[in-house]
Amino acid sequence: MCTNLGYESGTRDDSSKSSDSGTDGWDAAKWTEVADDFNEEANRAARAAREDRRWDKLSNAVTDFQALTELTAKAKDETLPQYDRDDAQAQIDRLGPQEVVRVLDQECRKAQAQ
Repeated sequence: MCTNLGYESGTRDDSSKSSDSGTDGWDAAKWTEVADDFNEEANRAARAAREDRRWDKLSNAVTDFQALTELTAKAKDETLPQYDRDDAQAQIDRLGPQEVVRVLDQECRKAQAQ
């Protein structure tokens, strides 16, 4: 699963890092596409956690990351009312993207070390 998220041998490929530089030009459609792709990864993580509780933190991190991509799609969707976009951004801020990515990094490193 972590390999599909850009991790190899316990480290993340620099081109996959979550800095905004690679995603600045993404529109709502691209974010929706990414959210859809991560949805399957989140489902796989949830199934693994259901079978073995050791995967709970990884499952939660992938689920949070997928939620961030969905919310970012909403925040960037100019067809939505400003109120809805502002609400999506507030939810992003509450989730704490940097913390979500930090936990995802940690859990993928642990998963690949096992």
